[in-house]
Amino acid sequence: MKKTFCLIVCFYALIIFQSKSQELFTGDQLMNNISLLDVRNNQLYEVRPDSGKLILIDFWATWCAPCVASMPHLELLQEEFKEDLFIIPVSVEDVERVNKFIAKKTYNLKFSIDPENELRSLFPFRIIPHAVLIDQYGEVLAITDPKHVTTELISNYLNGEKIQLSTKKDRVEFDLVKDDLFELPSNVIQSFIVLGEFEGLPSFQKGASVGEYQNRRVSFINQSIRGMYQYVYNKGWRRFQIMDKDTRMLEDDIYSVDLVIENPNEQELKATLMMNLKEQFGLEIDTIHVESEIVLLYIEDENRLPEKSNQSSPYQASGDYFKSKGASLADFAGYLEQFGVIGAIVVSDFQEDVFFEIDFQFEPENPDSFWESLRNIGLNLKKERRGVDFIKISVLD
Repeated sequence: MKKTFCLIVCFYALIIFQSKSQELFTGDQLMNNISLLDVRNNQLYEVRPDSGKLILIDFWATWCAPCVASMPHLELLQEEFKEDLFIIPVSVEDVERVNKFIAKKTYNLKFSIDPENELRSLFPFRIIPHAVLIDQYGEVLAITDPKHVTTELISNYLNGEKIQLSTKKDRVEFDLVKDDLFELPSNVIQSFIVLGEFEGLPSFQKGASVGEYQNRRVSFINQSIRGMYQYVYNKGWRRFQIMDKDTRMLEDDIYSVDLVIENPNEQELKATLMMNLKEQFGLEIDTIHVESEIVLLYIEDENRLPEKSNQSSPYQASGDYFKSKGASLADFAGYLEQFGVIGAIVVSDFQEDVFFEIDFQFEPENPDSFWESLRNIGLNLKKERRGVDFIKISVLD
C-alpha cells in the first residue's frame, strides 16, 4: 500500500451541544401545557407536578432493546416507591404498536404517548432510552439513562441528599447524512483518521454515495474495532473470536474512524481499512474453521416465495423488519444473524445470485408473529451442525 495517506490520531470527547433540556421544567409548564395519552384506555390525562411525587419520564420504543430491557427495572422502582414516584414510559411510536407490546407483558406502568410532542420539544433527544427525573415542584433533577435511576439514588434523595448524575447530552442538531465530523476538504486523495468517541451521537456507519468521495470513503462513528471488522467481512459478531485479554480494546473501547482511498472500489476500501486498523492497533487476524451449531435458512414453500428481482439492491432493516427490492437469501440470513433476531449463526444454502423483493416485518415481543411472517414468504429455519469460518482477532503483545 502506498504510504501517501494522511494519518491523524487524536482521542477526545466532543462536547459542544448544550441542550435546552437542562433548563428548569417549571410546575406551571407541567400543569397547564402537558397532556399525555394513556395507551391502555386511550384517554388524555395531565401530568401534574403538584401531586407531591417525583416524576420519571422514560422515552422509549418497542424496537429499542435497551429500552425494553430497562422495563423490569422501572417496574421494580415503581413498586418500591409507589407513594413517592410516578413513572411514565412515553413511547415514540403509535398507540397500536405500544398496545401490541403491552398486551404480551404484565407491567403495571402508565404507558403513554406524547401526541403533540410537547415533552420531546422540552427534552430533545437522539438516543433512547432517555430518562428525565423531575422533583415534586417541577424542577429537573437528572437527564440520564433509566438504569442510573436506582433504588439507592431515589432513597438517598428522599432522605435529603442531592442527586449527582452527569447530564445525558444528545446532539439533536447533528444531521447524520449531511454533517461531516471529520471536516475533510473535497480534494483529499487518500486519508485515514482515527478519533475517539463523539458524545451525544449514536453508533453508525456511512459511506459516500454521491460527490467527490463517491464509493471512495467510509466513516464509522462511535464504533468498536470489532464492529468495523464486521463491515470488512460482512459477518455478524458471533463469527468473531476474541481473547478475554483483548475484549476491552476490541469490543468495549469506542472509536471514530474515517477512510478515503484513491479509486472507487468497495473491495479495495474494505481491504485498506482492514490493513490500516491492523497496523494502527497492532492486530493479528486469522481465520479458523470450527464445527458449530448453526441455524439453517431454507425454502419451505416455493409457491410463497417473494417475487424475483433482476438485480441486487440495498436493503433497509431494523430489529423488526427487512425490506429490499432485490435481496438474496444469504442477505436475509445475514440480517437474521447480524441484527440478533435469531441469536445464532444463520446460514443459507440457496444460490446467492438469485434475488427477491422481500418485505418482512414482525413484532419482536411476539415470537409467533416472527414465525408466521417467515412462513408467509415461504421460508423456515432449523438447527444443524456444520463447519463455520470464524475470524480470530488478537492484539499483538
